[in-house]
Amino acid sequence: MFLVAKKYHQYECIVHEEKDESRAYEFAEELTKKAFPLGVQILTARDITTYNEYQSYELIEDEDEFVKRVLSM
Repeated sequence: MFLVAKKYHQYECIVHEEKDESRAYEFAEELTKKAFPLGVQILTARDITTYNEYQSYELIEDEDEFVKRVLSM
């Protein structure tokens, strides 16, 4: 499961792959509470390649780094 973070009205996004699907949903919900007020949308996707609007992305493997990057978008 992929977590996608994208600033509204921008093309680039960052992505984190979470192996545990239930953890991915929980993590997305937690992060949305922090990111939404900053104008950052968080979504989950099983296959990132099916969404053309998210094709320009950077994969962030480390969860802590992903959170840090999301909150600084």
